[in-house]
Amino acid sequence: MKTFVYLTQYTILLLLVGCGTFPRSTREGSLPPNHQEKIQALMDAAQKHGDLPAIAALISWRGTTHFFHSQGRRAIQFEAPVEGSDRWHLGSDTKAMTALLVALAAQEGKLSYDSKVSSLLKSQLIHPLNQNLTIRQLLSHTSGLKDVQEVKGGNLWKALFRSTQPLTVQRREMSLASLQAEPHLTKGTSQPVSTFQYANINYVIAGAVLEQLYNTPWEQLLAEKIFTRLTMTSCGFGVAGLESETTPSQPWPHIMDKGKLIGIPPKAKADNPPMLGPAGTAHCSLQDWHKFVLELTRIWKRTGSLITDSGVTREYFGDPHSSYTAGGRGRNDEKYKTPLFQHSGSNTLNFATAEFAPDRELVILIATNRGDATAETAMRELMKSLNGLLF
Repeated sequence: MKTFVYLTQYTILLLLVGCGTFPRSTREGSLPPNHQEKIQALMDAAQKHGDLPAIAALISWRGTTHFFHSQGRRAIQFEAPVEGSDRWHLGSDTKAMTALLVALAAQEGKLSYDSKVSSLLKSQLIHPLNQNLTIRQLLSHTSGLKDVQEVKGGNLWKALFRSTQPLTVQRREMSLASLQAEPHLTKGTSQPVSTFQYANINYVIAGAVLEQLYNTPWEQLLAEKIFTRLTMTSCGFGVAGLESETTPSQPWPHIMDKGKLIGIPPKAKADNPPMLGPAGTAHCSLQDWHKFVLELTRIWKRTGSLITDSGVTREYFGDPHSSYTAGGRGRNDEKYKTPLFQHSGSNTLNFATAEFAPDRELVILIATNRGDATAETAMRELMKSLNGLLF
């Protein structure tokens, strides 16, 4: 079978219209009926234009879900429709979860955002140019590190698809391999790139640091510290469904094969190696994913249950001028003159986007089980249109 490579696209979404306010009826507690119809029409258009097997959307305001709908098929070659409780692959939207684990570790005093990665991983085999690398640089993608597919000519990445070593061992191996390599250098200098350069390795290393600090696998940490505490009971890792299934019990990822779109069952391992987990392998139902994003809006307003330290909260969300925050999201305040956080995730086989404006208590989540350029374009256009309608 063809090997699929994780090509996460970090997207600062382009918005359609300027700053506005919610319609009166929305402010009073519900979306106007014609908004429901318009959102449905936008979903229908996105599914058609992107040739999406299935699509789902959830929109909430002030903690109340005002629109939630999923439509289409779990796999294009089967009749089974998607259901409201189905679990969607989140791709790099997982990064915000790893970032929240780091924030919890900071709140517990186990690290700070200025802590050196070399000290936390307790390794003496790190390249001199990477010795002073900090947690903040990892989370904001300003480390300059070689990414997972660049390390050792990509051979280590390929080997991890077949590795049977514990995931904690795999993550540490990949992390140290990147840290031991010379980083990307600023043009014309011998210094590491210190500007934004998106790389999955940053969050793999953050996961490895957490595993070192807690002596616990990242998956267990995420389940115990976030999923359980927020009752996100549907969430897991990799492709949702059973490896033994021959008909889809959950949305299957899709590829184009000889010009034909087909669904890939879980047993085909149609995802990245599990080692990449902290950078992008979580799956959740939209309702449970909403619980996570809603908690972030509450943390912003200092009413959240997970992060109560104001200093950690400021670090997690970043300042108004930070394009990518230590919370694992893009930040774009200028268009609507309100804090706006966004991220998209894809393993090239699925696509999901989360957006929230905490001061307005607005959350928008959309997901599909196709992740190529055609699907991504349709989903980006859908989010633009939703912004144009809701803002």
